Formats: sequence, structure tokens, C-alpha cells
Amino acid sequence: MDPSVVIADPGIGFGKMLEHNLALLSAGRSVVPDERMPLLWGVSRKSMFHRLIGREDTSDRLAGSLGIAAKAIDLGVDIIRVHDVAEHSDLFSAISALEAD
Repeated sequence: MDPSVVIADPGIGFGKMLEHNLALLSAGRSVVPDERMPLLWGVSRKSMFHRLIGREDTSDRLAGSLGIAAKAIDLGVDIIRVHDVAEHSDLFSAISALEAD
């Protein structure tokens, strides 16, 4: 099977402790078994933000979600699953503008 048609999703948040999630996030693309395989992060509003930034209510986790999404771009993540589409779109536009210069 062509690796470029299979999406690698490390399952951030699924049955993992905060330390495991942070290790996965820090590893970036090194968790992908084939460099041709796109990498997906689904980190929007995850429960780990309760421990990281003290936000128990999922609706209060936007800042954490945006921060991790910005790091994902920096690490070369190909697909980022989000809940707050407009806010993330603004983030991606701002980063694209910075990278264009």
C-alpha cells in the first residue's frame, strides 16, 4: 500500500498520561514509520490542558489548543484536527504570513 494514502495518528489523549502525550508531541514526525505518510494531530480541547493550563472546562482550552497547533506546524505535522475552526484558521493565516517574509 502506498504510505502517502495512510494517515499516521499517534492517538494523543487516548488512554495516555500527560507525560506520554508530551513525549508524543515533542517527538513530532519521528513517530511516523514512513516519511511519505502524513501525520495527524488531534489535540484540540484535550483533557491534558486541564493539567497544563488549569482549564477544566473544555470551552476554556482554546489557548492551549492554539499553542499546540502552532507547535504542530513548526514540527511539520500535516493535518491538525480542531474544534474552533475560525480561531485556528486565523492562527494558520498569521503563521503563513510570517513565513512568507
